[in-house]
Amino acid sequence: MKTKLSILTALLLAPLPVLAAGRGKGLSIWNDEFSGSAADDYRIEEGIRACVNYTRDQNPWDSQERTPELMKVLLSYGTHAKPVIRELTRIADYFEKEEKDFPPELMIMKAKCVRKTIRAIEASKETPQLIRIR
Repeated sequence: MKTKLSILTALLLAPLPVLAAGRGKGLSIWNDEFSGSAADDYRIEEGIRACVNYTRDQNPWDSQERTPELMKVLLSYGTHAKPVIRELTRIADYFEKEEKDFPPELMIMKAKCVRKTIRAIEASKETPQLIRIR
């Protein structure tokens, strides 16, 4: 029986350098064991940065599947996610124009997803309560 952990819990519990170390090497903690979202129950302040960092540093393999899920989690933070818009814009530009050895149509798909999330964050009026774990 697989342990069900949320995306956000996985991001917060795993050291981010380990997540990034898998970039381009096929190593990733992202698999079927991680599903759902802790943000549905708790919005952890550090989760905003974790989502952005993972979006930027994720292993490209199947990233077109993970990116929309990460963006859903990030969007659930509402107005709290506004400070990371500039970085999300850089990530969208990277996905669209610079990502190496990745199918161009999937690069564009990821960039569009991130830009759609940026627009939704900018329009957001929701300011959910956050829990800080540090």
